[in-house]
Amino acid sequence: MILKLAGGLIQRCKIGQKLDKDTQLSDLKVAIEILNSRIDRLEKEKKHNNKEISSELSAFYDVRFQLVHEYQSIHRLSLLFRTDG
Repeated sequence: MILKLAGGLIQRCKIGQKLDKDTQLSDLKVAIEILNSRIDRLEKEKKHNNKEISSELSAFYDVRFQLVHEYQSIHRLSLLFRTDG
């Protein structure tokens, strides 16, 4: 569920929906915080069930990387437009 939500946010930002940059940044920041929380929990559980959880952790790290990349891209653009405007 968390991965679907995060993936949806990435797509929503990439498609260029009619969202202002601040809304996109806010949405992505929330998704990153949710993923970080889940990753922390999985890291703690990893000690008990290493093989299964390692696979799930890998997926969360991949999505978090995409979210952070998208957040940074939007943030750079918003800074560029603010300084040019």
